Amino acid sequence: MIWVILVVLVCEVVIFTQLMLNFQKRGDRLKIARAPILKRIEQHRQALVELSEKVQTKTAESLEKVDEKIADATHSAGFAANLVDELDNEAHERAEELGLNSLEEEEEEEEEEEAPANGEEQFNPTNVEKDKAFDPFKTVRNIRGDLEDIYESIESLRNDEDIVKAMAQRLAAANNGEAKD
Repeated sequence: MIWVILVVLVCEVVIFTQLMLNFQKRGDRLKIARAPILKRIEQHRQALVELSEKVQTKTAESLEKVDEKIADATHSAGFAANLVDELDNEAHERAEELGLNSLEEEEEEEEEEEAPANGEEQFNPTNVEKDKAFDPFKTVRNIRGDLEDIYESIESLRNDEDIVKAMAQRLAAANNGEAKD
């Protein structure tokens, strides 16, 4: 019985030794195969670093262009605002010169006027005929509406610029975090 136990123990030691040698060979093969994989990982990391640097430079260039556009649009909007104010003042002066009134005053005057009894309009030489196609007040209102749209566009560009800057900073931070690893 002791011989049987001894034979079983020797067989177990032999099997254990063979398994250890087999695992050692596999480990050596994995170490050999690991080097090219690590090299490819390093190449990909370098490519990502270069790509992030390119993205940062392109972002900086595009932000400079956006800043220039915002400055131009702000300048144009300020110039347009000044022109609208001048046009508004000129429209009021011209309306006063021609004897034109604002729409509310015109409606009040129309209600006050009486129609002739025989249905014909009376000729009034002091009444200046108005150009029905051009209304200076309406034109000024339209220009002011366009000016407000321009200000909204400028504000939208500024918000977009802030978002792009934040994304570029996050990308730079992530890139610096990977480079340190």
